[in-house]
Amino acid sequence: MSRVFNGIESQLFTWGQWDEASSDAQDAIFYRVKLTVPIGEFEAGHEFSFCNFMLSESLVEFFDNKEDKNGHVFRLKLSAEKV
Repeated sequence: MSRVFNGIESQLFTWGQWDEASSDAQDAIFYRVKLTVPIGEFEAGHEFSFCNFMLSESLVEFFDNKEDKNGHVFRLKLSAEKV
């Protein structure tokens, strides 16, 4: 199943490219990531080389560069508002 990513992740960051990271399309790797909101100690506008977006585990992990072995990991929390 192929998924066009433009949902929850687009509320957190913009990206240049992405690849599916799981066969069920719940997880993805995004490249050239720029935060649109503050996350943890990082301000909106902060840029990362890539991130692992893991809906299957409710986690997002940001990496400063390809050589990083340990990224900055955050638990995803959901909120909802009436539209």
